[in-house]
Amino acid sequence: LDGEGHLLGELFDDCGTLTTEVTLTDVSATGGMIIESFSVRCRLGAREVYRLETVFGFFPPATLAAQAGLRTDAASLELFDRESNILIDLSVAPSDYFNTQRPSLANGMLLMLDRVDGHWPTAGAAGLGQLRAVKDIDCSEWFFKAHFFQDPVQPGSLGIEAMLQALQFHMLHTGMDAGLTNARFEPIALERPHRWKYRGQVLPKHSKVHTTLEIIETGNDTRGVYALANASLWADGQRIYELNGLGMRIVGGTTKLRAN
Repeated sequence: LDGEGHLLGELFDDCGTLTTEVTLTDVSATGGMIIESFSVRCRLGAREVYRLETVFGFFPPATLAAQAGLRTDAASLELFDRESNILIDLSVAPSDYFNTQRPSLANGMLLMLDRVDGHWPTAGAAGLGQLRAVKDIDCSEWFFKAHFFQDPVQPGSLGIEAMLQALQFHMLHTGMDAGLTNARFEPIALERPHRWKYRGQVLPKHSKVHTTLEIIETGNDTRGVYALANASLWADGQRIYELNGLGMRIVGGTTKLRAN
């Protein structure tokens, strides 16, 4: 339902054993609903690589069916409804965004965007850009089958992945990787908090999922070049996810952070 996470280190295939510790911090039950709060810590050896405070909910089917989504202000709705100004088909893997010579978007089954149908590079409160992307939903999608037993929904993590890919697209489209050698994306910007809120689900009955994004900050730090954004996910026109302070960083070289 809600959460705040901090990625403190990257995981690579030779890192060793990841230990996850979950602490139940609160439980409340009313009207057939159960709300649980958790504190999560992930470690490689003695080194903490991820920490998370989050809230999880169990709801009766009738309650899930009646979800009203997130409150939507006029600015968010205007971005969702704005007339398209570009059309870039990501499903055909255009080389500007899928290229071994520069950071690349995910491909195949992990690509969560079919196309970008709006990019306004100087729009938004900070004048740093806004973006809108679309995914067409197929009821036979692999992630519906891979979710919890008898609960065919798109995992919330893949909604966040769509937002991250939209932010990566913006960074590539505006050339933020220029001048970096052997550049790559971090999984999500290290050591920057990301806060999310879910008030709905992507279901097999839905036809389109839109991701909208507003860039709130860009810059360079000791690790590389970064962009921060506020993002929303929409299922058939209903805003169901939001993530504020979403961060992505492009780093150069092949340096890896490892456990001690």
